[in-house]
Amino acid sequence: MSETALITGASSRIAASKRAVTVLAPGYVKAAFADRTDLHGTILAAGGGKMPASVAKCGYDAMSRSELIAINEKPLAFMLNWLIPFLPRRAQDDQAHAKKMTTF
Repeated sequence: MSETALITGASSRIAASKRAVTVLAPGYVKAAFADRTDLHGTILAAGGGKMPASVAKCGYDAMSRSELIAINEKPLAFMLNWLIPFLPRRAQDDQAHAKKMTTF
């Protein structure tokens, strides 16, 4: 099954159930995962990250307001909402492909 078919099928089922979905894009979160994967000292962890409770509150508040996307970190939100849309389409495709290749 292709990704497009999977997403289309999932969104159809969600719409039929009269429920909303909120996507939480928290950026780096200070959690035991960072310790286990030795992320300390990397570019990802350089900004310090957010505490899990603040990320959960951000997601819950956004869900309560029926927002589609919740981004907990202001620099990440600025980049995703204001910078990336102005990139040439080819750069956006390259970035999406790179992200897909590094996502597990």
